[in-house]
Amino acid sequence: MTNKRPTLSIKSAPAKPAAQRIRPSYEVKPVLQPGYRPKLKPDSLALALLGAANAVAQVRGGAALPQALLTAFGVTNASPQTKGAIQDIAYRTMRQLGRTDALLALMTSRAPEPPMLASLLCCALSLM
Repeated sequence: MTNKRPTLSIKSAPAKPAAQRIRPSYEVKPVLQPGYRPKLKPDSLALALLGAANAVAQVRGGAALPQALLTAFGVTNASPQTKGAIQDIAYRTMRQLGRTDALLALMTSRAPEPPMLASLLCCALSLM
């Protein structure tokens, strides 16, 4: 005597239409201004944050961090002390990028535009 168990057939639900969703900032390609020269004091935190944000935006666009830092150093025309600060902030931000993206998502209803602003906010949040 064969004891067959009844099988349950499950039909897949119809696909829902793709809803409009907010694009996270990491999906947006950065638009950088390579000709922009900031008029900030060479030893200011603002210049270090701007350079680090530039590097982070380039990394989010697909560049390697060492190459992005070289570009950021050129854009900011940084002194050796400022280069160290830019590098420190950029590496710290990259290590804490998941946390800063989560904080940014909690604080805003949509991704900050332009992407350079999102990178600047991530750099500032990583220092907190």
